[in-house]
Amino acid sequence: MSVVELERWGPAGWDTLAGIIIDRPESGLLSPMRLDYQRQDGCTCVALPGVTLELEDFQEDDFVPVISLQFVLWASPQVPGEVLETYEGEPIAALLRDLVPSGWARRRLLERLETPRWQEGRIQDGPQHDVRLLNEGARSPIGDFRIKGPGISCGSFPSIPQDIECAGDWHWPYEPFNEVAGLCDIHPIWAGLGAGGENPKLLINRADDGQFYLDGNEPDGCVITDYWLVKWPREPVSRNRIDILRAEYLYLNALGSLGFDVPEVRWQPDALWVRRFDRGPSGERYPVESLYNVMGKIGNGARLSHIDALEVILPLASDPDGMLVEYLIRDHINRLLGNSDNHGRNTSFHRTFHGLELTPIYDVSPMVMDEDGIAWSTTWPRDWQKGGNPDWQSVIQRFAHSPDRVWAGLQSRSAALTELQRTDAWQALPESVTRHPRVLPIGVPIGL
Repeated sequence: MSVVELERWGPAGWDTLAGIIIDRPESGLLSPMRLDYQRQDGCTCVALPGVTLELEDFQEDDFVPVISLQFVLWASPQVPGEVLETYEGEPIAALLRDLVPSGWARRRLLERLETPRWQEGRIQDGPQHDVRLLNEGARSPIGDFRIKGPGISCGSFPSIPQDIECAGDWHWPYEPFNEVAGLCDIHPIWAGLGAGGENPKLLINRADDGQFYLDGNEPDGCVITDYWLVKWPREPVSRNRIDILRAEYLYLNALGSLGFDVPEVRWQPDALWVRRFDRGPSGERYPVESLYNVMGKIGNGARLSHIDALEVILPLASDPDGMLVEYLIRDHINRLLGNSDNHGRNTSFHRTFHGLELTPIYDVSPMVMDEDGIAWSTTWPRDWQKGGNPDWQSVIQRFAHSPDRVWAGLQSRSAALTELQRTDAWQALPESVTRHPRVLPIGVPIGL
């Protein structure tokens, strides 16, 4: 049995929200597990300011109140915040799946945990590594949750500025240390590796001294002025994969120019810089949760149904009809632009006091071009399609509170997409993208 401690960022900094017991650590996130809000050493502390209850405060026949947290403070949308309850099962694993390093970052962390960086070696991955990666590698993920790990004493790791001129090298900034025995731990092992996915990614922060640092390796007392996610082409790198990444940069610019909600992006040769939308100007951390987590599904790349997703997210939305319009148009954008990598970790939500809201659009690229043949992960059931496209009229009648409002919203958003090919960003796309038969920027689906 292992215990991991879930921490949440608040106005006073990091604070423990819950303890999670993993019964069979060797099975990792596939193990039975349970979550207790603020349960430590036999005590349950209510995560509300100034209120603390201990189990011995209640006599056997006392009425024990159900003390509920606000939705925004729950451990996840599928783990209700009744602090005297115990929660079990897949929703807990789904929450941890959002936090545990995955993809390229996971492979890098396993190399650093298991093999000295100056030695050759390949680690056999598997769920047996999950608990260790949670405890030692989930110190600074995207969003406002983290797993409490071992403390780092001041001075343990020097704060090393990163040479952004090297950012076009997809091995930067780790590979330069390969040749220098003893420097494999020059950074905390998790520094900069808080983003998942198969593309190499690093979280890079700019400090008030003008230098760039790996997230978590900044100088003590510095003020962070910019938070970035830097992304390189998938490995093994090819001209085609560089074109795909370049297209992501241009897609986001084109969509932004048409009024769609996208983050600021920059391009440095073979590297895409995306301004993080989980951090505020003064270091605030905003909740960011994947569609998998919101649905309580553990899958990494697992197939989902759009209908099942809408059944879950719309009742939790701050504006259900607005969410429906935005969800449908984003699916339409993915199909137009050939973004087949539409799994449940490429759709995310901010959790607010009013309910769920979609984050800005991200990870939208022509993955139909990739050598690995990326299959569509989230699909429309056959009986919700018409002529190969989603039957928007049936979806609207099923889910909309105000069908007229949703229909008008979809018409307006689709009309904006008809200008896609006229944008400057589209004109700059590589020919490998614009001539690909499955990239179809037609704007409006048949029948609208």
